[in-house]
Amino acid sequence: MNSSGTPVHVKHDTRHRIHRAGWIVADSSNIIENGYIETAQGVIQAVCQGNPGKAGIVIDYGPGAIMPPLVNAHVHLEYHYYHSNE
Repeated sequence: MNSSGTPVHVKHDTRHRIHRAGWIVADSSNIIENGYIETAQGVIQAVCQGNPGKAGIVIDYGPGAIMPPLVNAHVHLEYHYYHSNE
């Protein structure tokens, strides 16, 4: 919503993008050197190695790595249990 309370409709980006990096880490057994990820409408279409050519908008991360986000699943359930029984 904008400042007057009117809903703002954001147009979805439908452009084809290439995310290129020195390393693409899919998981511990799928690591691609000099790879790229193709996306369309925000959805991964392909994960490849080599030069993507000139299709779409190229975002180059240089020698860095593209990898899935890490999630910290660490919780303290016992604290919740003790507090709810006091």
